[in-house]
Amino acid sequence: MPFSAISFITHEYDRSLYKNWWLKAYEQGTVTPKVMAIDSDGTGQASRFELNTQGFPITAGSVMIIPHVDGPYDLWLFPTAAEADANDTTNALKFADDIKPPDVVSNQTEYDLGTGSANTPSQSSHTGIVTGHVIKTNYLDSNRRVDSGAEFAYSGSDDVLKAGNWPDADGSFYDADGKKFSITEINTNPRQFGAAGDGSTDDTTALQIWLDFISGAGATRQARGIMGLGTYKYTSDLNFDRNTNIEGQGQTFRTSFLPVGDAKLNFDGDLVTGGFVFHCSMRNILIDATQTTATEVINCNKAFSCNFEHVRVHDATASVANNMLINDSNDITLYNPVFFSASNSSGTGIAVTGDSSVKIFTPDVELWLKGIRCIGSDDSVVDIFGIYAERNIQTIEHTGGHLNVYGGLIKNPSSSAIAIVASTNNINVYSTRFERVASDTAITTANNTTDGSHNVNFYGISGSDIITDWPVGIVGNKKTDEIVESKVYNKKDTFPDNVATDIFRVSGLTGQNTCHCVYTAQVTSQGFGKSLKRVEFIVVRESAGTLKASPLTSTLDSSENPSGNWSLTMTLAEVENTNDVTLTATIDLTGTLNQGGTVPVAFTLGITSDQADVKVEKL
Repeated sequence: MPFSAISFITHEYDRSLYKNWWLKAYEQGTVTPKVMAIDSDGTGQASRFELNTQGFPITAGSVMIIPHVDGPYDLWLFPTAAEADANDTTNALKFADDIKPPDVVSNQTEYDLGTGSANTPSQSSHTGIVTGHVIKTNYLDSNRRVDSGAEFAYSGSDDVLKAGNWPDADGSFYDADGKKFSITEINTNPRQFGAAGDGSTDDTTALQIWLDFISGAGATRQARGIMGLGTYKYTSDLNFDRNTNIEGQGQTFRTSFLPVGDAKLNFDGDLVTGGFVFHCSMRNILIDATQTTATEVINCNKAFSCNFEHVRVHDATASVANNMLINDSNDITLYNPVFFSASNSSGTGIAVTGDSSVKIFTPDVELWLKGIRCIGSDDSVVDIFGIYAERNIQTIEHTGGHLNVYGGLIKNPSSSAIAIVASTNNINVYSTRFERVASDTAITTANNTTDGSHNVNFYGISGSDIITDWPVGIVGNKKTDEIVESKVYNKKDTFPDNVATDIFRVSGLTGQNTCHCVYTAQVTSQGFGKSLKRVEFIVVRESAGTLKASPLTSTLDSSENPSGNWSLTMTLAEVENTNDVTLTATIDLTGTLNQGGTVPVAFTLGITSDQADVKVEKL
C-alpha cells in the first residue's frame, strides 16, 4: 500500500509553542513507531521530522515537506529529539488519533473501453476492496485522452446487471463484477464519462450522463463541468437541469459543441421536475452550427437565473429560426455573446418571447435576417448594453414589451436598425451610434404608426438619416441631439403696464418637416400667488407651400391666486409665409400686484424638430 500524506497541517498550531518540536508517527494506540517518508513512494524515510520556526515539517537539510505514512497511524509532537527517540510522551502532545487513510488501488492496466458495445466493454475486476477504497484511472488506450482519468470511490454496493457500464446512465461506474464506483472529484469533464471529443464520435450519451451528474451531484456536493480541448458532437437534444454549470477551455473557444441534425441545447423547465430550470451557466464555449437542422441552437424556456458568458455560435444554417430562443424566462444574462449566421437571408440571432427579463452585455450579432427580436408580453424587459451589430437585414425588431438600448454601434443594416412594429411601445435608446455605407440604405424605424400610443425615446444617438416615418409631436416621443435639434429662447421682463407682447419667428423648415413649439409664460408675486400659462403648436408646411402654426389641445392654465385680485391671459397670433412663420404672444396682466408696481414675467419658447437647422428668433 502506498504512503499517504498526513491528515493534519501542524503549522496551524501556535508556532511560538511548537517551533523546533519533533513530529513522529506510531501504530494506532501504541508507542510502536512507524516509518515516515517525504512522498507517496516512500522516498526519504525517517523516524521523525523537525518543525521549523513557522511550524512546517522539514528534512535534516531544512527542506519543507509533507510527511507521508504507510497505513493507519497516531501522530505525536515531542519537545526534544531525545524525548522522541526515547518515545517518552510525558511532555509530548498527541494531536492525531487513529487516522485511517483511504486505501488506493492503482489500476495500472487502465480501463480499456475499446470499440465494443457501451454495455459490454472489457474492464478490470477489483477483488478484496471495501467501501471507500479509491481507484485511479487514466484511460490511456487509443480511444481516450489523459484528461479522461479520475479517482473513483467504491460505494460498497454491487449490481451485476450493470456490470461493465462505465459509466452507467445513473452517473455511477460499474466494473466487470458490477461493483459500483462514484467519481470523487469536484471538477468533472465529459471524457471521464466516456466522451471522445474528437468531432466525429457521437458523444450524446456520455454528454447527457455528464450533465445529469453535475446537476444531481448537488444533492450531496456541488460539481462543476470543465470541458477540455476538443469538439463534442451530439445528435439529439442535451437537456440541462437546475444547477448545471459548465465551461470550456479559456476564452479562445478551443472547446466546442457540434450539434448535428435536430439536436439543440435545452434549458427547458417543461422537461424537468418542478417545472423550471434555474442557476445554470455556460462559459467559454463555441457552438459549431454548420450541421444543425434544428429550429433553435439554444432553447431557454421557463428558466430562471441562468448565465451565458463568452458563448459563440457561428455559421448557423438557414433552418435555424432562432439561434437562441428565450421564452417565459427571467433573470437571464448574456455576457459578450457572439452569434453569426451563414447568411442574412433567414433566422434571428436572439429572440425574446413571453414574459421574460433579459440582460445582454456587449453582444456581437451579425448576418441575420433579424439580429434581436423583442416579441414578448407587455411585462417583458430586454436591456442591451454596448451592442455591436452589422450586416443584418433588421438589427432589432420590437413587437412588444420594454426595450432599452445603451450605447454600442449598429452598422449597415440593409433594412432597419430598429424596426418598431407594434402600435404600443416602451423603447429607450441611449447614446447609440448608427452607421451605413450606401446612401440609399435607409436606417429606419419601420411600420411606425401615429396613433399617439407610443412611448419611444431616443437620447444622444448619432449618425445621419437615422430615423424615418416618425410621428413628431406625439406626446411621450422625444428625440434629441443630432436627430432633433432642441432650441430654447428664454426671456425675463417686467410689466409696468397691463399688456405686453413677445414676437418670435420660426424659419428653416424644408420639405415635409415639422416643428413642435411650446410657449410658456409664468408670473409670480410674493404674497399674491402665481400663474403659469402654456400653449403648444405644430409648425407645418401647407400643400401650397406656406408655413402654418396649428395649436394643439395640450394648453396648460394653472393659477394659484389666493387674493383673487389678479389674472394672466395669453393669446397667440401668427403671420404665415413661404419661408417662416411669425408668432406674437400677448400677455395681459391685470389686477393689483405689489401695490401697482412692476411685476417680473418669465417667458420660454422651446422648439423641437425633425430638422436640425430650424431657427427661432426674437423680433
